[in-house]
Amino acid sequence: MSQLSQLRSPAAVQAAIDEFVQLGRTKFLARHGYGKSRDFLVRDPKTGTDCDSKAIAGVAFGKQFPEQGPLTADSFSGGETTVVPALTRLGFRIIRIGEDWSEEEVLATVEDYFDMLRAEAAGEPYQNHGSLAAAN
Repeated sequence: MSQLSQLRSPAAVQAAIDEFVQLGRTKFLARHGYGKSRDFLVRDPKTGTDCDSKAIAGVAFGKQFPEQGPLTADSFSGGETTVVPALTRLGFRIIRIGEDWSEEEVLATVEDYFDMLRAEAAGEPYQNHGSLAAAN
């Protein structure tokens, strides 16, 4: 049984995601010794931020099993047969890099864009809290 298959705590995954969001991608990956994901990201259900799936899984393992610590990047393989099922069985949404946007994502982005244009035309400041912020 692989160590990753022992990951059973959605709270540990969310804690790793929260750390990713707080530190930002570059610092999080550097702190834990991971590279950028090539194929899959995991979406933060709280913020909509897309996070590197293998790094999140490895760090989440350490949060669930602090006595063992996080898994290192070279101690397991990421991808469709390992990280994707581990995170999806815990209720997290996986995004394939380069995947087309869903209808909801397109509609939210267009709505945010029109809100920005309306505010700009009225000479009002625009504070983006929606999909345009997540895309930038």
